[in-house]
Amino acid sequence: MNAARKNLTTHQTRLLERVWNITREMPYLSVNDVAKRLGMAGAPSLIETLERIESKGYVTLQRRGNGHSHIIQFTPQGIAQAEGVSWQGLPLLGEIAAGPLAEAVQNDVIDYIDPGNALPWKPGDYLLKVAGDSMEERILKGDMVLIRPGVEIPHNHVAAALVWDENNESCESSLKCIRYLQGGRVIELKAYNEKYEPMRLDAKRVSFAGAYRGLLRHG
Repeated sequence: MNAARKNLTTHQTRLLERVWNITREMPYLSVNDVAKRLGMAGAPSLIETLERIESKGYVTLQRRGNGHSHIIQFTPQGIAQAEGVSWQGLPLLGEIAAGPLAEAVQNDVIDYIDPGNALPWKPGDYLLKVAGDSMEERILKGDMVLIRPGVEIPHNHVAAALVWDENNESCESSLKCIRYLQGGRVIELKAYNEKYEPMRLDAKRVSFAGAYRGLLRHG
């Protein structure tokens, strides 16, 4: 579950938003570089404010030795704050089959998970818990996979696939590697585990809940 976060002051919020607008376009900028882009005379006052923001859980400062300036890294909570998104954690929407097709995932949130800095995420992303072993060795039963809806699924990319019935009225889902065959007319759902045979389907019967973007693994 997500940890409680301390509120930012108005000044800290405005600064966070300004820094985010710079670093989202040019990641891994040093504090010195950010200070220059903000029109500040030097980095010390910026570092002081960023350290207060860091103590509240919105950024981390990657401290480097030998006189090098700090690097600013936003936490998921910091990104949400800077983009005006209400942060409760990434929503966990239930399980997705990694094996034979199973009932499609529902949109009911069953929990909120705070990934810390373990996963790069965007607003709208969500988590699904993996049920099955068809994606071993890379994705294991019990892993929580990050799914990003509304993006194109490239050839050989893992996605949450939806397979519709012939009347296009109901669907089942599975986490699989997606392969486009016969000029895209056929979609193959391929498992990493060799004991599972690929499923080849008319492309008209397949849609996607979202693309796989990473995972959380306990233990």
